[in-house]
Amino acid sequence: MSSDVPFLLLPLVALIVAGATYVVCRWRFARQMQAIEKRLAHLEASRQSADERTQQARRQVEQLQKDLTAARSKAAAAGKGAPAAAPAAAAAATPASRLQDVESLLLEGDRAHAGQAKGGRPVRPAHGFADTLPMGE
Repeated sequence: MSSDVPFLLLPLVALIVAGATYVVCRWRFARQMQAIEKRLAHLEASRQSADERTQQARRQVEQLQKDLTAARSKAAAAGKGAPAAAPAAAAAATPASRLQDVESLLLEGDRAHAGQAKGGRPVRPAHGFADTLPMGE
């Protein structure tokens, strides 16, 4: 009979260890689930807030578009078609004139980079000497 005790004690110890493991795991994962649920609730609140701000921004854009349309119709009714004429004038410009404008801008940039004024003379500092220090003052 003394040899039966260790065989009966082993399943009892295993059952106790399994129960303790279950309790510890349940406690640990319950804490993790609470943290995840709290984080999920915070994210959901942030998402709802962002949705509300997006809807508000859309309403503001819609109102601004209505105001702009009303202002344009008032300006057109008053005979002030200048804002509409400016894009038409820009579209009417020929590619050759645009090319000349771009070339003149590039030439001015090259002159400025080379240190020359529009008259072709080099630009000098107020004291009359070129800066020789690498970092300048």
